[in-house]
Amino acid sequence: VMAEEETAERRQAELDFVASAYGEEEAWVVEKATGCHVKRRLALAASSSSELGGAENCILTISMPEGYPVDEDAPLGVEAHLCTDSSSSSPDLRKIAINALSSLVTECRRVARDHAGGEAVFAVLARADEWVSADWRDIIETVNDDTKDAAPTDLATKQENDVGGLVLGRRLIHSHHIIAPSKRKAIVELARHYNI
Repeated sequence: VMAEEETAERRQAELDFVASAYGEEEAWVVEKATGCHVKRRLALAASSSSELGGAENCILTISMPEGYPVDEDAPLGVEAHLCTDSSSSSPDLRKIAINALSSLVTECRRVARDHAGGEAVFAVLARADEWVSADWRDIIETVNDDTKDAAPTDLATKQENDVGGLVLGRRLIHSHHIIAPSKRKAIVELARHYNI
């Protein structure tokens, strides 16, 4: 009973943090029969020098499983989706944002696993904000650079190919070990280069 009270108290402290640290439109708590969820709105904006224009709104959902934060086998769940009300962006920006969401989710889940057995909501929210300000910026700059480098005929061909809609696929990068920071960096650079 004592452990359950401590768990509930620690969870509530994190929920109170969310309520006090963010405005109602930035982050909120949703309690359902399936558990407690923290929702965080993130703006994925195109850079001012970009031809893409506008911004996409993303909702990051952090789910608190039973046993969180005490149970090391119960890390936070993390999902993300784009809002359907994002009409201020171009279709190209929306496609880029859809493709980039998996990177955001992967990073936030990594942080949640790294903090398993302890409070992780703040760490996940901080990583999400960092991803928007750094990783998302890198993605947009890479797209801008690729667009500037492409010949006009390449852009026309690309636009003709994009008319068919979103293309989903799988890619595999094989490495014997990926412990070395240099190999990890190389894999991330390859993934960004190939937009995966």
